[in-house]
Amino acid sequence: MNLGINNNLNPDMKLAKDTLAVAQQDIKASIVLFEHSFFPQAVFSLQQGIEKGWKAYGYYIGTITPEKARSMRNDGVGHKGHKVLKITLNEFRRIIISPLIRQVNAIRKYYPSSINKESPEGSTFLTHFDNDLHWAQKEIDKITESYPNPTSEELQTRIERYQNDEQKIQECEDYFKSPEFDPKTRESIRSRAIEEVMSVLKNNPKAKEIIDNKTNNIFDDERIKNILLAVTKDMVIINPLLYFAIVTQLHESKTRYPDKDYSPLKEYTKDHPIILYFESIADITQTCLNKMDELFQISL
Repeated sequence: MNLGINNNLNPDMKLAKDTLAVAQQDIKASIVLFEHSFFPQAVFSLQQGIEKGWKAYGYYIGTITPEKARSMRNDGVGHKGHKVLKITLNEFRRIIISPLIRQVNAIRKYYPSSINKESPEGSTFLTHFDNDLHWAQKEIDKITESYPNPTSEELQTRIERYQNDEQKIQECEDYFKSPEFDPKTRESIRSRAIEEVMSVLKNNPKAKEIIDNKTNNIFDDERIKNILLAVTKDMVIINPLLYFAIVTQLHESKTRYPDKDYSPLKEYTKDHPIILYFESIADITQTCLNKMDELFQISL
């Protein structure tokens, strides 16, 4: 069955690496500014580093282009790093979810009512599948332009969660890299991967030959290890970087421009939630960007 999937993403590794390098320097600059109590400037540099980090990730997976990154139109990213994620999810919806919904509807048209009665599980499966696809669409739509201003308590809760996640995932990474990484685990992963490929190729008379020829290249130990490492690095990167991109977005302009009854110097004091937890946010962001740097080096 043709799912109608047309993946036209265009990764740009050079631009991803160059943008990430600038993002890492932004974070280092923000820490220096913070240490000298230049708080508005520190928060601005922090926000810029997070924004560029997301853009680097978008270039890496190919969901944004330089033109889209500079564009201030609705279809562009502009100076809103979290929009990279929204564009990524919208691309996922466009190239995968929407074609699947069309296929489900097409199957239903040719699914006779008599078969529904004889095989209700088939109809139930289609209904659940359709509901899940529409649920995924709605979840993507929930990413909005609103920028929350978190309390100190919320920031503390988030930071503690990310720090715990970081520690657990680092333990997984250390295990994947170690000589003790169980050969049986690798063999189990390899066997499951081959089963998945076989299920796709089951009607192809050359299926076994294809698997035999490709197994050593595609499912070797190094590739399995790299895939596992890439997944764990993604887990460290995505959640905290998305949250910090959203909560620091409103500070992009507030940290720079005084107004008639407003001054950044009076706003960003030691009691401001972002300043109270600045060091932790910067530290987690640095970890995210360092993991992204490692991710970019992995050959898949």
